[in-house]
Amino acid sequence: MVMRQGSNICMTQDKYSLLVLRLEDITEDVMEHSWNVPEELFECDDNPLPVGGTTNLHGKIYKLGVNVHFRGEVKTLLRLKCSRCLKQHKSLVESPVEVSFLPIDSINPGTEELQLGADDLDAQLYKEDEVDLFPAVRDQLWLAAPIKPLCSKGCRGLCPECGANLNDENCGCKNVVTDPRFAVLNKLINKDKKQE
Repeated sequence: MVMRQGSNICMTQDKYSLLVLRLEDITEDVMEHSWNVPEELFECDDNPLPVGGTTNLHGKIYKLGVNVHFRGEVKTLLRLKCSRCLKQHKSLVESPVEVSFLPIDSINPGTEELQLGADDLDAQLYKEDEVDLFPAVRDQLWLAAPIKPLCSKGCRGLCPECGANLNDENCGCKNVVTDPRFAVLNKLINKDKKQE
């Protein structure tokens, strides 16, 4: 069933069917595969990732007993706001993705406490006969997104006086930002200039 949310196309039950793999299609031999994930799938998520185009996922997947392992790389453009000038821009994000899928039945339901090892942190549980790569891909893109995105390394930001974008125009405001710890030295310098 397909529903439309504004201009977004969201699928209800098979929302991420593009990245859902059936166990019967995964062998113990390493299989290489590539996916082109449309941005609409990221917009349908509870916490939408601001993807600005098709996301490319490439990797190797194999089965080891009942466990499934995937290792690859994801690449996409994210629509971000510059942290200095607030201008919308697209930023290329690339990140490795590595995840192991364990059957939910492998966890003993009678156990009150489970101790996780370092290898368990990259593990996800699956039930029935499918594994879904989408949560791992989405989470990795969120982690790889820049904390303080910049439209360019030389971004001059906004004028603190009038708010003009200093990349587009020179507003003429006198922007002298000084460290308050040097205020006493500035007074001495200004005093010397007046005496001359």
